[in-house]
Amino acid sequence: MKLITKLRKADPGKKSQIWEKAFMDMSREQAESLVKEMILSLPGYYRLQNLVDQMHETYGFMPSMFVSEPLLRGMAINMPGRVYAAFTHGLDCVEIKKVTKGR
Repeated sequence: MKLITKLRKADPGKKSQIWEKAFMDMSREQAESLVKEMILSLPGYYRLQNLVDQMHETYGFMPSMFVSEPLLRGMAINMPGRVYAAFTHGLDCVEIKKVTKGR
């Protein structure tokens, strides 16, 4: 979570450097897990490309490269109360629900 906060607060030019330095010390699975946490911190309704753009704006270029249809489908299956993802004939819809107390 410290890395997420650090990336969110960093200047746009420094975000990639921070991510690359942290990425050197983690496995791909750890990086994907971190990206999932980043996605969950952005509640709202998105198209896939809009979510990628929001991730790029908030956390930088490198983490946004992990956002994909298979990742979001997996999150929707594993966290049905938090993530809804539908990809049908190019009409994609992704909903990230905000955490409420008691959930």
